[in-house]
Amino acid sequence: MNIYFLYDFEIPASLNPAGTLDRIREDLRAYFESRGWDNYGMGALGGSLHLYGDVSRKNRPVTEQDRLALGEWARNQRFRGTVRLGAVESGDSHLRKITEWVFEVDNLSEAERAEADARDAELRQRVEAARRKPASP
Repeated sequence: MNIYFLYDFEIPASLNPAGTLDRIREDLRAYFESRGWDNYGMGALGGSLHLYGDVSRKNRPVTEQDRLALGEWARNQRFRGTVRLGAVESGDSHLRKITEWVFEVDNLSEAERAEADARDAELRQRVEAARRKPASP
């Protein structure tokens, strides 16, 4: 029987510097491997908004302590967003809404926050310019 827990990191591009989700993805992968979580799934959805999946081990079950450790790791990462961690559970269905442990992370430096704000303002200006552009005949 597969013992696992689900995770979902919601990392809005408008609130974070460019490349944040990619950096967190690679750091998370390294963290999983350092803990011996050798049977994990990872995906991204929603225009690179969500980084989600499940965590388990091949030879022994993950524990509540593992889930708490991932929560602590997430709280110390440099990003701004929401983390959702599911309960340790068994079974095969890994598609469900995660409501068990949800918390905000906001660890950006002032420089990173300014970079994210400038990037978001630039994107909004581009969208507005595209809206004002007359349609081609």
